[in-house]
Amino acid sequence: MNKKIKSNIDTNIYIRDFEKEYDLLKYKLGRWSIWPVLRFMVTIKLDNIPYDKVTSRKLYEYFKKIRYAFGDLIKLIKGIEQKDVLVISYSSNYSEIESGASYDIFFDKLVIRLSSYFKIEHIDNLSFTKARFPKQIEPDMTFSLFDLLVALLSSIFLNKEIKDHAKVFSRLIMNELDLYEYTNKRVKRTFAYYFWSKKVYSWYLKMVNPKVILLLASYGETGLIAAAKELSIKTVEFQHGHVNRYHTGYSWGSYALDYKKSMLIPDEFFVYGDYYKKELQVNGFWDKEIKVVGSSRMDKYRSLVVKKGVPGKMNITLTTSLLARQQTVDFFYDLLKNYQEKLGIVLSVKMHPAESDRDIYLNKLQVFKDVRIIMSHETPSTFELIKGADFHTSVASSCHYEALALGVPTIILPFDQYGFVQDVIDIEGGFVARTAEDFVKIITDVKNFKIDETLANYFYKQCAIDNIIKELY
Repeated sequence: MNKKIKSNIDTNIYIRDFEKEYDLLKYKLGRWSIWPVLRFMVTIKLDNIPYDKVTSRKLYEYFKKIRYAFGDLIKLIKGIEQKDVLVISYSSNYSEIESGASYDIFFDKLVIRLSSYFKIEHIDNLSFTKARFPKQIEPDMTFSLFDLLVALLSSIFLNKEIKDHAKVFSRLIMNELDLYEYTNKRVKRTFAYYFWSKKVYSWYLKMVNPKVILLLASYGETGLIAAAKELSIKTVEFQHGHVNRYHTGYSWGSYALDYKKSMLIPDEFFVYGDYYKKELQVNGFWDKEIKVVGSSRMDKYRSLVVKKGVPGKMNITLTTSLLARQQTVDFFYDLLKNYQEKLGIVLSVKMHPAESDRDIYLNKLQVFKDVRIIMSHETPSTFELIKGADFHTSVASSCHYEALALGVPTIILPFDQYGFVQDVIDIEGGFVARTAEDFVKIITDVKNFKIDETLANYFYKQCAIDNIIKELY
């Protein structure tokens, strides 16, 4: 089967055919279709995207999580106040610095406008918890205690329904998708974790009693969404990164329409611009749930004056993705070896939040001058680096669209699965470089690029916070 898949586009077409052929959404655990619990990671496996383990198995890191869990327990014992809005955050959201403090790029500009809120944080990347800057708005608690509790319960208690569904899905995934790591044991564990997370979150939501939950990446919050739906609490997802018709978390087709009411999806989905709304609606599943609100982060940087990098040099910002990393490193090694001195190239490599090891970049690129490798939690921020560059480049990233909206030309490196951002090439300021020579021609030929304001607004609607407040209230 895997021989049929050559790109992310192929994967999502195949997975829609697969789920339709075997009618996977008919299988329910309680009131909710269980296939969405597995779908995202199964599809990622088909894509063969090499996710880094951002929290390595070091003893002190486990102790740190236990410390967070102990703090959460103390807060629960003291009592949780009821709030109108529950905000689900991530430690990796704190990637911008302002007035000497880090802030959550998705929610902190919004929550100060809310009447009452409770903020709870996933510790998804411990690098951000070790950052040297305090947080502008500290979360009220973390998910650490709940994570430990759910892990314990799901390892002990399994009901017959979980076991029966696990047999079906394990057999189908191994036999039809050739993903042999999805053993019966693994699928049982995944379903049990979802089941118990729903139970634990239901208890927690009754304490906070919010009217609405704001979250990211709903495909990773299935237990929370199930609990919210059963308590009639509205869920609103905020776009993060690039989403389109091929995105693994959202690429449901018309087959799923008949099951929509039993699916673990948000009630509303706030996206950056009309471009993303139209992209998501192409497959015939998403419709009125999509609300165009903009991006407060983009609002900030579109109006912010950022000084260009090194004067008199060719400043290039590479934002990494989880795709073709070694090919990317090899490409820039050759480019710098042959052209850095001649063109005065200054390269800033900003790592993806899911990457924890900079050695893959340092091992080959540190031999060159004017090259810096910046981890996701380190300064300068991604948008600072992009806006301060003469050119932006990546394999396949939301940063292509962000660069264009910020008035910086962007170059696709077409190494692996770049098809889902290939429409960038059709936009003025978007380019593709298959060789170092192509790259050099682009950066030497393109002068004085300026984005059309209408196009920038098509990708990122302005006045995001005002738009969000209107939609929420």
